[in-house]
Amino acid sequence: QDLLDNLVEGSLFLETVVGSDGNVSDITVLDGNQELATPLREALWRERYEPVRYRGRPASVNVYRLISRMEVRAPLT
Repeated sequence: QDLLDNLVEGSLFLETVVGSDGNVSDITVLDGNQELATPLREALWRERYEPVRYRGRPASVNVYRLISRMEVRAPLT
């Protein structure tokens, strides 16, 4: 939550590869500011998942995430 609170306006599009053991094996920033993505990437590396099963066996998957922040204010009247 702290990472999202400190994220400046804009978007990050990331690809996370989750291995058959449920651990993150790769993270790629596909679009957005690489420097701003660093703390978010560090947090994503620590995530663990229930392994996906394909035909009863654990499998690797790619997870795509769009993380966006925009400040919305009510119009001044």
